[in-house]
Amino acid sequence: MLGQLARIAGILTAIAACLAAGGAMAQNLTIGTGHKPATLDPHSAVSAPGAPDNHIFEALVALDGNLAVMPALATGWRRLNPTTWEFTLRRDVKFHDGSEFTADDVIASFKRASRSGTTPATSRLPRGLLEIVRIDDHTVLLRTRATPPALLHDLADVPIVARKFADAAAADFDSGKAAVGTGPYKLVEWNPGARLIVERFAGYWGPRDPWLRVITQIIPRDADRVAAVVAGKVDVIDTVPENDRVRLLAETRVRIYNAPAPPLVYVALDSVHDKSPFVTAKDGKPLGRNPLRDVRVRRALSLAIDRQAIINATFTGAGEPAGQFLPPTVDGMSQNLTPDPFDPEGGRALLRAAGWGDGFKIALQVVSDRDPRDRIIAEAVGKAWEALGLAVDVQGIPGSIFFNRSNRQQLSAYLMRYDAAQDATTALLALVRSYDGEQRFGLDNRVRYSNPRLNDLLAQALGAPDAKARNPLLVAATELAMADYPLIPLFHPTWEFAARNGFDINVRVDGHADARSIRPTRRRVIETPAQGERPAPRPSRQPPPKIIDTTNPE
Repeated sequence: MLGQLARIAGILTAIAACLAAGGAMAQNLTIGTGHKPATLDPHSAVSAPGAPDNHIFEALVALDGNLAVMPALATGWRRLNPTTWEFTLRRDVKFHDGSEFTADDVIASFKRASRSGTTPATSRLPRGLLEIVRIDDHTVLLRTRATPPALLHDLADVPIVARKFADAAAADFDSGKAAVGTGPYKLVEWNPGARLIVERFAGYWGPRDPWLRVITQIIPRDADRVAAVVAGKVDVIDTVPENDRVRLLAETRVRIYNAPAPPLVYVALDSVHDKSPFVTAKDGKPLGRNPLRDVRVRRALSLAIDRQAIINATFTGAGEPAGQFLPPTVDGMSQNLTPDPFDPEGGRALLRAAGWGDGFKIALQVVSDRDPRDRIIAEAVGKAWEALGLAVDVQGIPGSIFFNRSNRQQLSAYLMRYDAAQDATTALLALVRSYDGEQRFGLDNRVRYSNPRLNDLLAQALGAPDAKARNPLLVAATELAMADYPLIPLFHPTWEFAARNGFDINVRVDGHADARSIRPTRRRVIETPAQGERPAPRPSRQPPPKIIDTTNPE
C-alpha cells in the first residue's frame, strides 16, 4: 500500500512538474522575422520594422500601435515658446544593470545620436534640433531652429542609453556589454543574422508583459518562414509573403492579422497650369484649357478607378483602399473621409457636366526601373480612364528622367508612392502644402498645388501646443485638400503577420514586431452561432472572432 502511494505521489509530482514546465514554456514567445538587423547599436541607423532595439531601449516618448504619442521616459512635456520644449523625466526608472535613469543619460544619448548619424537620412535626431539642456536630474529643455513639424514623433526614434556607454562602439552593443536599456526586456543573446533572445526585466517601471522570454529568429527566406509558423516552430511571423497569403488564409493552424501601412500609392494631377504638357485633344491637337484644372474632372478620374481590383491584382489583396494621405487610424487623419467608390457612370456624368463628355488625351507616367507592379497599377488606372472616354498613354520612364521632369512640373499625371512619413503633419507639409524650398515645405508637391486656406491651417497646427489642439486642424486641412483632388489616393499596402493558434496580434501601423502587441489566447470563450444559424464564411482579412475574455489581466 505504501509502495502504491509512493508511486502515485511520484506520478502526481511528475505531472505537476510537466504542468509547471508547460506553463513556463507558454510564457515564451518566438517571432520569425524576414528582416535582417545588422547591429544592436540603437543609434546606428533609422528605426525599421525589424530593428532589434525595440524591446531593450526606450525613448522619451513612445508611439502606440496607431502612431499616437504616449509618455515613456518622459512623463510630460510643455512648450515654453515656439522653439523651446520642457520635458519632465520619469522617476525611479532603472537600467538593466541597476543604475538610475536621469537627465544625464538623456544628454549623453542625444550627443551619441548626433555622432552616429552620418547624414540627415541616417540621423535619428529630431529635425531642426539645436541643443538639449539639463535643468536638473529629472528635467531637460529642447531647443530647435524653428517650430518642428513632428518633434514628438521624432523623439520616439531616439533611444536612451546609459551615460556610461555613451562612448561605446557598435561592437560593445553587439557583444552585450553596452546593450543596457530601460525597456521591458533585457538582452540574453544576440547572434547577428540568426537570433535575438531577450527576457523580461523584473525591475521595469511599466506594466509586466506576459512573456518571460522573447526569441526573435531571423528567417530571411519566405518559404522557410511560412513553414516555421505552420509547423509551430515559431509562434508569429512578421512578414507574410504575397505568394503564400492565399495558402495561409486557408490554413487552419494559423491566422493572418494585418493593418494598413503608412505608404500611399497615388496619382498626382496637374491642376495648376492653364496648359498641361501631356494633355491634348484626342487627335493630338492642343487644347485651349487644361481639363485637369476642373475639380469635377479630377473627381471623375478618381471615381473611375476600382481600387480593390488593383489591390487584388498586384498585392493579392494585401492592401486597403485609400481616401486620404495616411490610414484613418493615424492622429490627424479624418474619420469622415472614405475611399471613393468605383463609380464609372458617376465619373462620366461629372465629365459631361464639366464639358468634357467626349474626353481628351492624357499621358500617365510611371517610374519604370523600380517596382514592376507600379507599371501594372498604372495600366489598370489607364484602362479605367479609357472607360470614361479618355485616350490614355501609359508611359514608363527611368527614375532619373521621371524625377527630373516631375520636379520641373513637366508631367500632367503620374503614379507615385509616398512612404516618408508616419505622422499627419509631415505628410501634409510634404504632399499638399504650397512649395517653399527655404522652409522645405511641399517637397513632394511636385504639381505645385497651392491653397492659402490649407497653408493657414497647417501653420496653426505647427503652432498648436499639443495634439488635442493640433489634430482638429490637421483633420480640417486633410478634408480641405482631399475635396480639391490635387492627387488621387489609391491604396495603402498592409503589414501582414501570421500567428499560430493561441496567439493574438494587434498589428502596429509602423509594422514593428513588438512583443507588447502580441498576446496569448488563454481561457477564452468564443461565441458560437445560435442553433439554426449558419456560421459566417471565413473572411479574407481574418478579423478576430467576437471574444469574451475570462482571464484576469496580469
